Formats: sequence, structure tokens, C-alpha cells
Amino acid sequence: MAQQLIPFIGRPLYGAFGVHHMSARAYYATATKRCPVAIRGEAVSSLLPDSFNALMCQALNYADMDGVRPTHFVMLHGDIAPQEWWVDILLEEIERTKAGILSAVVPIKSLEIDDTSTAIGVLNGRHSSYRRMTTAECMDLPETFTGEDVCTGEEKLLLNTGCMAIDLRQDWVRPWMETGGFRLESHCWKNAEGHWQRVTLPEDWLMSWDAQTKFGVKCAATTKIRVIHYGDTGFANRYPRIKPEDSSPLGWLSEVEAKALARWASGKLVLEVGAYKGLSTCIMAKEALHVTTIDTFDGRGTPNPCDTWPEFQENVKSFGLEQRVSPKIGESAEVLTQLRLRDAEYDFAFIDGTHDYESVKADVEGVEPLVRPHGYIALHDHSEDYPGVMQAVAELRDRGWKSLEQIGSLVVLRRQPALALVEA
Repeated sequence: MAQQLIPFIGRPLYGAFGVHHMSARAYYATATKRCPVAIRGEAVSSLLPDSFNALMCQALNYADMDGVRPTHFVMLHGDIAPQEWWVDILLEEIERTKAGILSAVVPIKSLEIDDTSTAIGVLNGRHSSYRRMTTAECMDLPETFTGEDVCTGEEKLLLNTGCMAIDLRQDWVRPWMETGGFRLESHCWKNAEGHWQRVTLPEDWLMSWDAQTKFGVKCAATTKIRVIHYGDTGFANRYPRIKPEDSSPLGWLSEVEAKALARWASGKLVLEVGAYKGLSTCIMAKEALHVTTIDTFDGRGTPNPCDTWPEFQENVKSFGLEQRVSPKIGESAEVLTQLRLRDAEYDFAFIDGTHDYESVKADVEGVEPLVRPHGYIALHDHSEDYPGVMQAVAELRDRGWKSLEQIGSLVVLRRQPALALVEA
């Protein structure tokens, strides 16, 4: 009979960020549905290795005494929100691969680069060499991969601790903790040019390096768990496995625009105006909490007007997104009015309907009241080929919206808070 798996789910608390509400939900409400028993623990420290070691000590104390003994140590950082039942996926994959440590691939908080907190390298003090893996690189690998898939020579797979599991039943765990467990290294020296420099090796990479080099532990990373890393916005570890190209039958997004759209939609309630056959809808719904999309589904404003509703439905179904997409059939002005009457609110709105100025202006003005304070509006085809879109965006800026980035012809703006008047 298979052993009942019991996770100890630890949460380190640190810094001014606190805990994102979606991470709290994942920690308390949607961690596991397969494990009848799960132990939870927290540790507070301004020093990350100290928090991690405190949590590991809690887990091992439970494991070494009579009663309910955890089989796995699981950790979740307060700025990371994994998908529902993420602990079940971690345990399933660590059991299947027989790894000692398994970590979800987590993107870093950057709008400029595609790097993750998973790396490949050799850690040797000041002579260390490593590189971060990109999200795109990880997406091209098996959903769960090991160093054998990516490393050469003395390189090791360097894991992240943001959403990870350790098998407490394996013999290496306690000796590893007795050597210091999670630790941080910082090295300073004077280089050949006479300048001081330093390198700091983080506790997560050192954890996986020590486990592999000192104890021969198998380490694995996975993109099977959908993760959102929260900062000013949400950063997703998976892009949709749709390969859009310009003038595709599904729509007219380039691949870089599609990736940017997925990133901005991550973890948000999304409103879309203009779905066509569902390319942008599916791209956003793969990463968003939910997408409400508005279209007449008759292909108006496209080179080949036709009934697009059957293809839209099929595309959404083919990606298993029926529960995450709510299509609204009708004129955008009418549907947006209905949504306002219901006091609907959204974090992110994407407008890609008819491109003449009057239509774009009407869509923007209809969407604007539905976007929450500090929310975002994105428009496609913001280029000289579509002066109507350009003019509508300029008017948004005049009303206090700030352009955050433009990828291809996709422009993203954020509502700026009004300044409060303070009487002397």
C-alpha cells in the first residue's frame, strides 16, 4: 500500500512586501485536495536563510517525533501565487521523478528580460560562473526537467525556493541541515585592475549546489505548476503554448506581442474588446484569473467578415479554457453599458476592436470606468498605420494615463492616482 504523503507547508515572512492575497489563498485554501493532513508553519526573519532554516527545523521536529510525521517539506514565498492544488502537483512530480528537491520555475520581476530564478552553473566562491534560464528556454524543455537535460561538465541545476518541495524521507536531508542547511555566501576581492568587487551566492542556489555536490541528490525543476510572481504587476512562468504569427488565421498578434499580453494579463481579471477567433482571448485566459470578452463575432473590420463564433468556441475549448472565458456577444457600447450597470470591475482591459477613431474612442471611454484604480488598459495596433488608435491613446494620456511600455504595436497604459488636496 502506498504511503500517505503528508506535506509540511512553510511560509517565510520577510520585508515590506508582506503576503500577496493570491499567495495567501494558495497557502491556506487551495494547496492540496489529495492530502487529508497538511501541517503549516511560518517563520519571521529579515534574513532569508534564517527563515528557511527555521521552517526546516519545524518540519524535522515534526518528522522526528511520534504522531503525525510530514514526508515532505514544502515552501511558498509570500509574493508567489501558484495554481490551485499546487502541493499535489509538487508531490506527484517529486515522487514520479524520485528527486530529492523539486522547484517550480519562477520568473524574476522584470519587464525588460525573460529570466527566471532557475539557473545553470558552477558555484565556487569568487570563481563561480552561472547563467539564469529564460522562461522561453524552460518552456522548450520537458515540463519537469533535471540537470541531465540542461547541464554540461561540472554544471549543476540551481533551483529557486519560492515554490518548492524537499523529500524529508531521504537520507541526505539531516546531514545537510547539520552542515548549515540554507546558507548565504558573499565574497569580496581586489581584481587585477585594482578595483574591489564582490559576488553573492544566494541561499537557494547554494542549497541545490550543496545537495548535488556533497550528497548526490537529484534536483528537478518544473513548469507544470502555473506560477505568478507578484511585484508591480504579475509575472507568469508559462506562456501559452500557442505559436502565433503575423496574419495567422486566429488573429494578428506577433509572438512578442502575445508574450507581452500574457505577462500583463497574469493573475488579473481581464476585459477584452474584440476577440475575433480567440487568439488573444486564449493567450490571456491561460494566465489570467478570468477573461470577459466582447465581440459581435461577425468578423467586421477584418479583411474577411464572416461568422467567427463557431471557431472562437472551438479554439477556447481546444485549450480547455471554457471555465476561464466569458464571451459577451453584441456591440461593445451596449455590453460595456450593461457591465457598468452591474458595477463590474477589471484589473486589465485589452482593446482590439474596430480601428477607426470614433470606434476606438467609444471603446476606450466605455472601458475606462470599468478599470480599477491603478489598473491597466492595453491597445493593439498603436502605430502610424492606425491613426485612430494613436489619437485615442494620446487622449488617454491627456486624461492622466501613463504609458508603461510598447511591444510591437501593443501599448500598455496605467491609470495614475489623483492627487489629494490637503489644506494647510
